[in-house]
Amino acid sequence: DAVKIGVRDLGWALAKSVRGATTVSASLAICTAAGLPVFVTGGIGGVHRGSRHDISSDLPALGSNPVCVVASGIKSVLDVDATLEALETRGVAVIGYQTDTFPVFYSASSRWTVTARVDSVHDVAQSFLESRALGLSQSTLIVNPVPAADSLDEIAVEEWVLEATAEADNRGIAGKSLTPFLLSHLHEASGGATLRANLSLIENNARLGARIARTLNELSQ
Repeated sequence: DAVKIGVRDLGWALAKSVRGATTVSASLAICTAAGLPVFVTGGIGGVHRGSRHDISSDLPALGSNPVCVVASGIKSVLDVDATLEALETRGVAVIGYQTDTFPVFYSASSRWTVTARVDSVHDVAQSFLESRALGLSQSTLIVNPVPAADSLDEIAVEEWVLEATAEADNRGIAGKSLTPFLLSHLHEASGGATLRANLSLIENNARLGARIARTLNELSQ
């Protein structure tokens, strides 16, 4: 009976003791309120394809919460170009951890580049601390590619996305139901490979996030 809870839903969800799962935007608000400096997720939300007015609340939240966020880019079903532009507009640094390219969730590399690259956890932590010292309110987005062994071919994933999008259009699926439908289609088309990649990247991100948190604690001593 859990419901999806974005940042806009936090007030009434708390007031009504609603059982739910928080999106990136809600999680960032909670991190800021609780003073937690590091947050890990699979991928952030972004701008939906075909509609630059359909923008995830994750993006403004990243622009207004000073948290170090570890993610494997954004899901391939979204508009990467528009999402990166939106992050730039909001002053969010997109830093690649041991990568020069922007990962697209299931695929470790892509044709898009990151704002900057760092190769050590110490540099990640130091970059975040420097932004905090300046009083910046934006998140520091650390993009961590899915491990190579579980990375899927970007071209194949794009073909599955186009098939899923066409099917969604035929069925009239839109709004909140769209992304779950697309991800379900990708799971079937890939023979379960997208789920394996998803589990792999979130575990990898959790390990990196834990190392960052420990390093931040050491540097703050």
